[in-house]
Amino acid sequence: MSPYEVGMLFYFWRDRVYFAILVTMQAIQFRQSLFWDTDPKKIDVDTNATYIIERIMDFGTDKEVRWMRKQYPRQLLFHVCETSKQLHKSSKTLWTMLTNQ
Repeated sequence: MSPYEVGMLFYFWRDRVYFAILVTMQAIQFRQSLFWDTDPKKIDVDTNATYIIERIMDFGTDKEVRWMRKQYPRQLLFHVCETSKQLHKSSKTLWTMLTNQ
């Protein structure tokens, strides 16, 4: 891995199956307007993955959406859509259709 990549392991349950997915992350600089309630420099892409995904699904630019889709597995994006209470209804509908297998 290059110095700009981090290995991450995600665990989640879906339909009584336990998933473990190893993902290689590339660095991105987050906008302050996307994370208005916190300092974007303090956001950890590993521990705050659900928070990052929710914000990008609701308010992300094309560049941020492409980064998210490259960096997080589709199963994790779908899982966030299914379980999130923070996503707007229209965003949840769109992303459920886009990430459903």
